[in-house]
Amino acid sequence: MIRILRNKVVGVFAAALLLAIVPAVGSAQNQRQRTEATNLVAQGDLFYRQQKYNEAISKYSEAIAIMGKFPFAHFSKGYAHYNLKQYDQAISEFNIALDQGYQEEDVYAVRWQLYLLKKDYEKALADIRRGQKKDSKNSYFYIAEGQILHEMKDYPNAISSFQRAINVGTDNNDVYFYIAQAYNAAGNFQQQGAAAQKALTSGTKFIEESWFFVGDSMQRQRNYEEAAKAYEMVLAKNDDNYAAYVNLAECYRNLNEFQKATRIALHATRKYPNDANLKVSLSWYYSLGNQHGNAVAVATEAIKILPGNYMAHTNLCRAYNDLKEYNSAIAACKRALELQPGDGETNFYLGRAYQLLGNTNLSNDYYRKAVTGLIAFTRDNPDYSDGFYLLGNAYFADGKRDEAISAYQKCLQISPRFAKARYNLGYVYSQAGNSEAARQQYSALKDIDPDLAGKLLAVLEQ
Repeated sequence: MIRILRNKVVGVFAAALLLAIVPAVGSAQNQRQRTEATNLVAQGDLFYRQQKYNEAISKYSEAIAIMGKFPFAHFSKGYAHYNLKQYDQAISEFNIALDQGYQEEDVYAVRWQLYLLKKDYEKALADIRRGQKKDSKNSYFYIAEGQILHEMKDYPNAISSFQRAINVGTDNNDVYFYIAQAYNAAGNFQQQGAAAQKALTSGTKFIEESWFFVGDSMQRQRNYEEAAKAYEMVLAKNDDNYAAYVNLAECYRNLNEFQKATRIALHATRKYPNDANLKVSLSWYYSLGNQHGNAVAVATEAIKILPGNYMAHTNLCRAYNDLKEYNSAIAACKRALELQPGDGETNFYLGRAYQLLGNTNLSNDYYRKAVTGLIAFTRDNPDYSDGFYLLGNAYFADGKRDEAISAYQKCLQISPRFAKARYNLGYVYSQAGNSEAARQQYSALKDIDPDLAGKLLAVLEQ
């Protein structure tokens, strides 16, 4: 939901000013009524400042009963109703104030917000555009127009309105943040990041949200290093930001920095100890970082919290395979498939467990199922590198080298520093007799993971 602008609080005026805006009448008696009404409004203003809005309304009502035509009292009463979320009453009072001659742009500057809250977008826009005609250089009305259009999902015109506010000159430091919001809603993530950067430079109060937009933009552009820096800034501002933990850990995974991914995910699980999904992710990072015992422990914790989470069972299966506890792996994978029949990753791990137990008939069957499931998964998750990594593994296990190579290449397009994918790709190239391509993977791997590069070199020199 976009943040609604707040016009300056009104209804707090000195008695002398009130006397100037109460209709003048001739007789001494009417003069006394005028003074009494003015004093009542002043009392109402005092209650207003104390946020005693019901008492303020009572005093404004008394003043109106005495004077009848008292636009300022109606306007102030409307604001008090507004603060009590009595929107229909507030609109009624603002309408009367306008009819009685209250300054039009001041009414438009607040009434549109009520219409927006009631989702009456056309009336909200009408007020703002009347305000623009009254004061075409007032950036407030263009920012308000942008917010209304944002709620109407007309994001291009919302952005144009925010830009007009900048063009006429505004001291609102949040306009670029509003632009970033609109770009985000429109799915233009590159421009979202640029606008959020400008928001931060402009001194927006939405610092945490702006850094998140920067991180999200960089992550979608696969600039994981800059995305990670932005998410670190989010967490420095608010260490309760759930999405920032999830995204930051994923950035580190894509950078092949599994210790950092584990550290962030572990911190998140301590912040949210009953969140099974965080533990599922942590178990995966532990496996990628070759901490298989920890992977088993955390996956088991996830299952205790949410037994129906199939990925917890799948990750447990993988970790048991890595620990060479194949019967336990089979049991975990079968439970995962009961919960999620046809899952490609689970079928791959199950096939591997049977292969390592020497049951090639069953393993081959599960590898074929793994390919089918992972093709579907990567189609639905085209930006998730691990899906293509697993698909490459499944293709290779199913004897389809060319397809495995293609899958690994797609994985590395998304995560160029994914060391295990580079090792596997180099290995498959060597098996296919393409030593030059295999050497290229070795060269790239030396800077990412020297130990794994050494293992690949040993394969190539056999």
